[in-house]
Amino acid sequence: MKRPWLVTVIACYFLIASIYFCAIGTLLLIMPRAVTTLRHAPFVYGIRLGGPYLALFVGVGWAVVAWELLRLRKWARSVAILLLGVGVLWAVPMMMFTGIHGWRLLVALFEISLRAAAVWYLLTPAAIETFVKDRASPLGRAPL
Repeated sequence: MKRPWLVTVIACYFLIASIYFCAIGTLLLIMPRAVTTLRHAPFVYGIRLGGPYLALFVGVGWAVVAWELLRLRKWARSVAILLLGVGVLWAVPMMMFTGIHGWRLLVALFEISLRAAAVWYLLTPAAIETFVKDRASPLGRAPL
């Protein structure tokens, strides 16, 4: 079955996020004092609290979800909905309480709307049908 292009876009978003988390985690493993120069980058406060190993773990987790979204796995769709929904729920209060203004507010609102649109798409009947169809392997067995 042909994969819808919006699923590919969502998987690419997850892949970019995983590269970001893995890069920050690796950088913090190599140069632990780099946090002070990265203080304005997104998620650095949480990464500093969790440590570089947690950043690498989260990055690998997002990469696995991206790969399985590309393979149209049902569980990856559910995890993607959960992660994107939590991201929206986390970003709205953070945006309100941090007092960002100007172009950063527009970027934050755009990111929130993109995440919400991705959740909406993954909940549409067409997307659900894409992930629900059972794909048999060439040998007639169900895939692992």
